[in-house]
Amino acid sequence: MAAASESDAKLLELLKLPQDEEEVDGFLFSQMAWSIVVPMALRTTIELGVFDIIAKEGKGAKLSAKDIVDHIGTNNPEAASMLDRLLRLLASHSLLSCSVVEDPESSNNLHHRLYSLSPVSKYFVGDADGVSLGPSLLLHLDQVFTQSWLVVLDTGVGQAMTIVFSNNVVGVEHMGGDMFESVPNADAIFMKTILHDWGDEECLKILKNCLKAIPNDGKVIVVETMVSIFPEPTSFAENAFRNDVIMMTQMLGGIERTKQDFMDLANGSGFSGIRFVCCVSSFWVMEFYK
Repeated sequence: MAAASESDAKLLELLKLPQDEEEVDGFLFSQMAWSIVVPMALRTTIELGVFDIIAKEGKGAKLSAKDIVDHIGTNNPEAASMLDRLLRLLASHSLLSCSVVEDPESSNNLHHRLYSLSPVSKYFVGDADGVSLGPSLLLHLDQVFTQSWLVVLDTGVGQAMTIVFSNNVVGVEHMGGDMFESVPNADAIFMKTILHDWGDEECLKILKNCLKAIPNDGKVIVVETMVSIFPEPTSFAENAFRNDVIMMTQMLGGIERTKQDFMDLANGSGFSGIRFVCCVSSFWVMEFYK
């Protein structure tokens, strides 16, 4: 694996732990609210037979998501990318092992991930009789089993309660319109958790419109979760990859991006530079300069 640059090393250092009590509280809430994502990703991986596919390749086998998809067989052109996003989440929880290598077919120094079985993975690989702990996990996540919890925890009043948490909206001026068509002129534009809703093509449209709307000394402030190339087992990485899987399943084109992805968006939309200011509760504050 290629050595990490000094800037990447600083990035990983910042991603290790929350920095104060308020960040910890917010982080714990996020972990509890979306704790179901990892078991659901694991269930999908088991149902696709990923653990068995890797095991059949022999001891120490390392397969890319594309290699695994070739074994599964599918006509979905996005299958390898989608599976990779699932597997890197599991790797950040040590349910798989992962190594990152340079892509020999890439001209832009891109990397891809290779997955192998971790010590925990063996529990999901069928033995000589085809037995593993996979079916037990699938049972626990079955609709019949999960609905039984609702019966046990029913308050007896015959009502369901839904609690909706929404992101804080920060801004000086709120104006209607279509951001894909135009953005109102401003000295600075603030966007929090907007870009992760959209694919690259849509993000470039939004950012190009933002570029037109700011003066030469203006800037666009973007707040988004950032994923690392290597799925290290840290709280921040787990949270970022979990958010990414949520975006993949809930928003068409939704994705959490890497540092390089944001740099590519800045360059592709015509900005002269981007500055990574700070990280707060797994969210990065970035400034795009005209």
